[in-house]
Amino acid sequence: MVESTLCPEVGPFTSDIARLGVSKIGALCPVLEMPVARPTSWGGESSSPTWPVEVVSSFARAGRPFLPQAELRLAPTLRQAAGRLPMRPGAQTVMVPECPLPVGVPDLIALVANTEALAARSTAGIRPLLGEQEARMVAACGVVRPRSLPWLASIAGVSEGHARRVLLNLERSGALFRRAEGWVRHPAIRPIGRTYAIEAKVSNWRAGLSQCLRYGTLADASALALGSMSDRNREQVLAAAREHGVGLFVGERWLVRPRISPVRAARRLWVSEHVAAALGIA
Repeated sequence: MVESTLCPEVGPFTSDIARLGVSKIGALCPVLEMPVARPTSWGGESSSPTWPVEVVSSFARAGRPFLPQAELRLAPTLRQAAGRLPMRPGAQTVMVPECPLPVGVPDLIALVANTEALAARSTAGIRPLLGEQEARMVAACGVVRPRSLPWLASIAGVSEGHARRVLLNLERSGALFRRAEGWVRHPAIRPIGRTYAIEAKVSNWRAGLSQCLRYGTLADASALALGSMSDRNREQVLAAAREHGVGLFVGERWLVRPRISPVRAARRLWVSEHVAAALGIA
């Protein structure tokens, strides 16, 4: 094993290549040579029964602005926040820094993965569905009950001719199956877990809150990790976070817990597929 440079500020990390049967995350998500960083030590207690693992995104998008060094120094705070998210027994927290989403690039996506769903998605052999119309149509299809062409076209807001072309491409990819009455969805195409978009700011909480609200239109929840918070602004920041349901993490603890938003099924699937792409699932 070699020492990882992914998280030098947190403490000693080791890097593994995740292969089926080699590491826990490799068993859950058997993507060949997916780099994973896991902590050999972690300060403080966590509500997670297992250590979070960190995955280098394999899905990059041009145009990400340069991050100031001061915000880069908040990387340990981001990871502490992810490590203190609630999770059910058998779940696994997967951290993806700089994971591109359709609404921007959060500093960290924390996926509290449903391990069964993650394993099924990673072995399905279906490319990630990154188009919004694709996500809408697939999410609208049941696993058993077929959906008709006119109905799916109306859901996606496109003509039947355009919908047919999208559906045929989804058939070819294996995401949908054709039945006499319409289309049904592959059972592995579903959200692979609960997504938390976490943004770090040294002190500009208003800018961070604005970004969190944007990420919250797709992710299950969003949160702001602050390097510091003055006594003068404390009540104002707390009130704003509570009002909008945005989590607030300061000083190694949650002052406001992220609130799970009622995101529509199509948008939940859309963001889940972007995280799947970042994990190297194809």
